[in-house]
Amino acid sequence: MKVALPLCTVDGKVCRRRFYTLMDVFKREELESLRASGAAEDYEEREQLLTDCFELTERHAQQKADKTEKKRDAERREAASADIVRSAMEGMRNKRALSSDTDLATPPSTKKKKRSGTDALLGFLEDRASSRNNRDSLKERQLQVEERRLMLEEHRPQQNKDKTDRMLAIMPSEMGLMAQLIERYPNKKLYCLFKS
Repeated sequence: MKVALPLCTVDGKVCRRRFYTLMDVFKREELESLRASGAAEDYEEREQLLTDCFELTERHAQQKADKTEKKRDAERREAASADIVRSAMEGMRNKRALSSDTDLATPPSTKKKKRSGTDALLGFLEDRASSRNNRDSLKERQLQVEERRLMLEEHRPQQNKDKTDRMLAIMPSEMGLMAQLIERYPNKKLYCLFKS
């Protein structure tokens, strides 16, 4: 059953327009407020929510920009590697063409030229594989460091609790010692005893 609500319709475009209008007004008021007072002001709930929305949209825009930059870098690397492979293949074709031209004159030398072109491509592919292996090992080491850091952060609350427990265990003995000193020297000022 559809209920007609003439004054309250929810539309994505209307919501988006209202959100951007609220954010524009908020930004203007925020700048005016900073210019006027220079001091922190009390925030109402609406202003706090708008501040949170503003920070979230800024963070999202930054993440989106970072993502597109990474994508562009990956595309550039792919294009560069494709160019290198293409030029290596063209070099092999050129060497084959030269070797077929000189095939009648010196048959043994053509085999060496083919091998050298293949060796060049093989060397390139080996270098590429080793750089990938180096990159993978670097990523693995970074992951290990991150895991170690997370493990230390997980143990930190327990270490803090243990330290607090030790301090609390020592306090009664210190209080007992102070009580004994007060009983032993009732007329003396205690700070003289602790000065030395």
